[in-house]
Amino acid sequence: WQEPTSEAVELEPTVPVAGRNIPAAFITGLVLAVLGIGSLALGRAAFALFAGAIVLLAQGELYASMVRARLRPATAIGLVFGGLTLAAAYLQGEGAMLSMVALSVVFTFLWYMATPARSRRNVMVSMAATILGVVYAPLFAGYVLVMLAFPFEGRALVISIVGLAFLFDVVAYAAGAGFG
Repeated sequence: WQEPTSEAVELEPTVPVAGRNIPAAFITGLVLAVLGIGSLALGRAAFALFAGAIVLLAQGELYASMVRARLRPATAIGLVFGGLTLAAAYLQGEGAMLSMVALSVVFTFLWYMATPARSRRNVMVSMAATILGVVYAPLFAGYVLVMLAFPFEGRALVISIVGLAFLFDVVAYAAGAGFG
């Protein structure tokens, strides 16, 4: 038995931890805030289009991360019904928005039923991933669009909600960075 010398000890390679680019995140947030408030100042329709585009981009990013995690969501169905959910929220309100989510469930089932049998693996997980994408981003954002139609102070409520979400994100990042 021999004690290892310092030359014989191999250290495990360190993997650089991907950090958040704070200046880029700050500038992006600032630009989005200015565009969001500017579109809200232009009117409900301008804000609905701007917010809808941002939400669909976020939904697409969610589906892309699911694919990287080896899930197989029906991205096309999810994005189409995400857009329909947002449009229904703005144009017709909560009932129409929830109807679009229910239709997304039906069409997701049909999508996977039409998939060739040899390609059907983890279908329930794939369907759940697709529906999660519709519920997590467009459905929740649709409620903000519904609030725009409130007869009294709808815009102020929307600004308050978006501001609180921003504040929550900043505090969560600071707490995470401070306490690991």
